[in-house]
Amino acid sequence: MGVLATAAVKLGETLVKLACEAATGSKAAGEVAGGLTAVLGGHGVGKLDQRRARRQLETVADTVAGRVMTRYGAEFRGLDEESRAVVVEAVAEAFQALPPLTELVLAASCRPERLAARVRQLTGDLLRGRYFGRAETDLYELLLDTACAEVTQICQGLHGLANLAVPEVLRQLSGLAEEVRAAPVRALAAATEAGEARFARTYREFVADELAEADLDCDRLTRTSRRYPLAAAYLARSVHWQGSPVAVTALLSHSRLLLTGPCGAGKTTLLRWLFTGIARRGLAGFEHLVPFYLPLHHYTDRTPRLDDLITALGQDIAAEMPSGWVQRQLREGDSLVLLNGLDEVPSAHRRVVLDWIEKLCAKFSRATVVLASRPDPTLPGWAAGAGFTVAELAPMNPAEAHQFIQRWHAAVLVRLVDPAERAWVVKCERRLLDALAGCHALRVLAANPLTCALMCALHRDRLVRLPDSWVDLLRMITEILVDERDRVRGIVDELPAPREERLRVLADLAYWMSSQDITRAKPAELLDRVAHASGTQLASTDPARLVRGLAERTGLVRLDAEGGLTFPSPVLRDYLVSREVVAGNYVRALARAAHRLDLHQLVLMVAAQLTGDRAAELVATLSREAAENSACSARQLLVNACEYRPGPELSEDALAQLAIEHPAVLVDALAREPLERAVEVARLASAIQHWEALPLLARLARDGGPEVAEALRPDSRWFDPVDLRFFLPGLREDAVADKVPGGGAGD
Repeated sequence: MGVLATAAVKLGETLVKLACEAATGSKAAGEVAGGLTAVLGGHGVGKLDQRRARRQLETVADTVAGRVMTRYGAEFRGLDEESRAVVVEAVAEAFQALPPLTELVLAASCRPERLAARVRQLTGDLLRGRYFGRAETDLYELLLDTACAEVTQICQGLHGLANLAVPEVLRQLSGLAEEVRAAPVRALAAATEAGEARFARTYREFVADELAEADLDCDRLTRTSRRYPLAAAYLARSVHWQGSPVAVTALLSHSRLLLTGPCGAGKTTLLRWLFTGIARRGLAGFEHLVPFYLPLHHYTDRTPRLDDLITALGQDIAAEMPSGWVQRQLREGDSLVLLNGLDEVPSAHRRVVLDWIEKLCAKFSRATVVLASRPDPTLPGWAAGAGFTVAELAPMNPAEAHQFIQRWHAAVLVRLVDPAERAWVVKCERRLLDALAGCHALRVLAANPLTCALMCALHRDRLVRLPDSWVDLLRMITEILVDERDRVRGIVDELPAPREERLRVLADLAYWMSSQDITRAKPAELLDRVAHASGTQLASTDPARLVRGLAERTGLVRLDAEGGLTFPSPVLRDYLVSREVVAGNYVRALARAAHRLDLHQLVLMVAAQLTGDRAAELVATLSREAAENSACSARQLLVNACEYRPGPELSEDALAQLAIEHPAVLVDALAREPLERAVEVARLASAIQHWEALPLLARLARDGGPEVAEALRPDSRWFDPVDLRFFLPGLREDAVADKVPGGGAGD
């Protein structure tokens, strides 16, 4: 018999012996049933019946020992057999050191948890003298709970035994043996549940902080800009389900949820927030759930296993996990499984992972499973077949973007102590919000949580100065998306091309589609163009594979179900076009087409990348064409923007046309106007029927005086009431215009 088995037998015999002595009031050294044998012998009971009674009690002791071996012989795998045996012996010795058990059990009202508390109180010095480590202490506590449940049950089964006739004694002992053998009964089940509840608490405490940081996964950032407290930065947002915005927590009533969204939409952040809030029991209505988080990109060459739900974040406590604990949590339905990054699994292995998810859901139908992924043309069909509800994370609205920037800077401040650094962060927030008022590209980037956070971080780390270096910001964000984030996160790179080659292919595609006025590239034309753009370095690469890789990993392009390609971000698309214009020397052709105000941002991006004679030539060409075409006086806005000068005086008709057709152009021009013209700017900005005017209106309301406030009369019909109240909280009801000044669509 091994040392652990010997210790388990000793514990079982000790518990039965003490219970027997408590039931009979007779204490006898040696055998398990010594007390009962003495009582029966005193009543003249024959040796045969005494042996029958003794065997019944020995069976009870053996059953208890067997249960200890079954339950704790395989758990706490970090402890060897001898260490576990020492713990079992320690529990037996603790019971041997107790005063008469009858008094303790009665004082505890036959409740195991009360008895366990009293035993701990009486034997605390013995435990401290053992100098157990954490694992040994946890095992001791679990065994003590189990032992108290066992001995309480046995005492109840033996109650009044000394006053019964021999047949009744044997019958009662037989019933007790069967009851103990058939367990765990109520008391033992309570001890088992207490042990599992204790591990659940340990698990929650251990993993609660594992996902409590937001991480931008960008090596070029400082530590405090890259990682910051999620709780301080998180902005609660709605998801779109069946065409309507709903809180994501409302969708957790659906036991199967597929959460989609483009690159940077906030899927990982949302899952981290859910996990951390539930682990800390801080998410109202979901305190009972046990959360599990599995980053799927770790499983590039094998299928995930159930144990991975623990080891993904709790590797150091996995050895303490009760056998089958994960399965029981999933089976009982008090669990939330968060599976992140299906799109990060290599495409050849993705079907295997989806099959595993389906089997997981089928086997544990009561568990709630949330799967997050970038859009994939095949996913809606799979989700319908697998019973998943589909919801999408939409871009942030203007008010959300503004709040996001405020919360990001507040989160960075949490860990800063140096007064100068704190003052710089406060200044950065103010400067960035002001920059949004006068730069269309920044306003668009702010709608995406990832690009908004990168904008905040790069600006705070002085890597870009906004708004002046906004094109440098676009370059950095594009490079980060193309390959930097995946490399930092350890995601398998399936693309054969280095960064510059990927950027060249993307820029060629963007320029081709823009020059041909194509918003969606058809599959056949797309693949021909990619094959043409790939050059010698990628000549052997399958164009379809390259396009799929760029779509799945960069987020700069998107494929639909038919294989057509689009650029989801117009600003980043235009930046890629501008790279190709500069590299291919298409500047003159662009300047000649600059009468199209939809090319306004593109021209500015090209101008920012030119230096010396090429920059001067572009401005001269634009100025010459503006002078030759006085009817298109708005073109002078573009010339001034290239030279960072205020905009020119425009007629009321030209302003009204700009406000309707190209609001971003007019907003950026008005934002460059000097403070002396604030009243007129406020009047003109109020006429713009577009959300892009809101940051400028907010800046005017903050910095202007009473006259400016009086001139702010936006038409409420063109704005979301929530956005309007957020940006202009002090706006009086009677200050809202009934129609757009200067005419336009509001008439």
